[in-house]
Amino acid sequence: MSAWKYLRGERVLVKMTVGATAITYANTPVVLSANTIVPAGDGERPWGVAVTPAAIGAQTIVDIGDTVYQGKAATSMNFGLGDPVYLAASYELDTGTSANLSAGNVVDYNPASAGLVVFVCTPSGRGVTTHA
Repeated sequence: MSAWKYLRGERVLVKMTVGATAITYANTPVVLSANTIVPAGDGERPWGVAVTPAAIGAQTIVDIGDTVYQGKAATSMNFGLGDPVYLAASYELDTGTSANLSAGNVVDYNPASAGLVVFVCTPSGRGVTTHA
C-alpha cells in the first residue's frame, strides 16, 4: 500500500534515518524531527516523501524533488488546476486552513477522477506557500 502514488518527475533522493515513528507505507510524506524523519501530520508541509517503508531507526530513501504524485482528496474536496493542496488526516489532501503550509499544487484537473488528485509535491525549503 502507498500513501501517495508516484507518477512522474525526476526524483532527488537522499538517505535518511527514521525517527520515533515508523514509515508504514511507500511514498509517505515526511517531516524532519531531531535530524530524523517521521510521517507528516495534518497541515504540515512535507520535507520530502519516503520512497519505501522503514522501521524506527532504519534508513530509507527520501525524495526531496518537485515530483508529481497522485493522492486521495479528502471527502467533498473539489480542486482546480493550479490550486494549492494541503496535507490532511491519513495522507489525504484538502484545501487547508490559515495555519497550514501547502504540500504542492494541482497539475492535472479531472473532475471525474473519483476523488483522486494529481499534484506536484513541493517539499519544504523550495519556496513556502502559506494558505490564502
